[in-house]
Amino acid sequence: AIQLNIQAFDIASVVESSTWHFSPQADTKNITLHCINEAEHSIAYADEQALAQVVDNLVSNAVKYSPWGKNIVVRIKQH
Repeated sequence: AIQLNIQAFDIASVVESSTWHFSPQADTKNITLHCINEAEHSIAYADEQALAQVVDNLVSNAVKYSPWGKNIVVRIKQH
């Protein structure tokens, strides 16, 4: 059973941290990572560590499977 720690936190900080973390790998492939926050409020009520793991996986895969010299855009939008 997975134990989730549900709390309010800023999604933007999680996404920005992930894009910063994978920047060196992206640089080796001449890939530029962009993090764009279009949300007025980017607060979520969820498990921050679980979301961080999901975002890390998505950004990692984007870097791994994108061709050399491309741009990767991670955008936060408010719904």
